[in-house]
Amino acid sequence: MKLLSTKILADTQKELLRSSDISFMEYEAISISYNAFEIPQDFDYYLITSQNAVRSLMVHLKTTSDPQHILTKSAFCVGSKTASLLGRAGLHVSHFEVNARLLGEYLVEHYPKHTYLFLCGDRRREELPLQLSENSISFREQIVYETSLNAVALETNYDAYLFFSPSAVMSFAMKNKPRKGVAYCIGHTTAEAANQLGLPIQISKSPTIESVLDLVIENFKKR
Repeated sequence: MKLLSTKILADTQKELLRSSDISFMEYEAISISYNAFEIPQDFDYYLITSQNAVRSLMVHLKTTSDPQHILTKSAFCVGSKTASLLGRAGLHVSHFEVNARLLGEYLVEHYPKHTYLFLCGDRRREELPLQLSENSISFREQIVYETSLNAVALETNYDAYLFFSPSAVMSFAMKNKPRKGVAYCIGHTTAEAANQLGLPIQISKSPTIESVLDLVIENFKKR
């Protein structure tokens, strides 16, 4: 089995593939840059839907003169790994959900009268902001990182293509049109973007890189 990952994998993740005799190539389909920003005081909770937003916040914590001001607020977020990263940064997580839609539903039901600061990237999806606006929930957006697409023409003779964000799919599709193989996606929003490739799609059980790899390995063993 030949596999293409649109993200550079960690050593432990690569070992999962090697131990299953899966050959792979990897590259970074996107690159992330962190913005300078300021955190206001007039909101109740953070909203965070990506680990990149947390990493940008962690960089900000190292340079700000008043980190304690930032750490007094709790957060609502998407994903267990995002929640874990927020904990490492010193922020309390009030609640997390597996995707933005479910998080929006939770806030509408349980916290509709509070105000939020949405820390996000320049390519953030519309789903959560629309849910909040439609239910008259007050929020402000703060763009804390930017995503650049690294469009590269590649050999596309692979059995599997790994995608970890809609932006990665967009970057890959700019210069590549695979004729065979399966697109393995980290979640439903990434899978929606991957529809443009015209390949069969498999979605991991949970939104983690390891879950995507487990799905690839499971399918490889069935061959």
